Amino acid sequence: MYCPSCGTEVSDPQQFCPKCGASLVAKTGLPKAGGEFRGPSVTASGRVLSLRFATLGDMRGKTEGEIIAVVGPPSSVSSMAFGQSLLQWQATGYHIALLFDAGGRFVKITHEYAHQAPAPSGCMILLTLIFVALATVTLSSFAMLRAISR
Repeated sequence: MYCPSCGTEVSDPQQFCPKCGASLVAKTGLPKAGGEFRGPSVTASGRVLSLRFATLGDMRGKTEGEIIAVVGPPSSVSSMAFGQSLLQWQATGYHIALLFDAGGRFVKITHEYAHQAPAPSGCMILLTLIFVALATVTLSSFAMLRAISR
């Protein structure tokens, strides 16, 4: 997969180009150039954080403040050489680190990680049971209303 903005080869499916920060996610939530978007398979809090970053699109030229306004405060902030800063966001199943220059402008993504979490076993059975219970209650309610109205 290659970044559509700068042409950098991206070996592992990611939401953003590690070199220029351009979004690799189309508006449909799937990558623009093959592979599978990892966001929907991470755990809930990680999924929310990854989707917030996906809404940013191309991060080139954005300031720390603009990014924080969209995704929320970082989990950690580190001072780097030459006045740069490294901001990191972490949630269960998702982690991203962004480098900013001395003026607070986005430089690059230093790394991004999304954990592929399989659905817990038994989830579909539980959802099916809940659906059946709700359907039974709904049908019973309609039957009672029908009987009362006669």
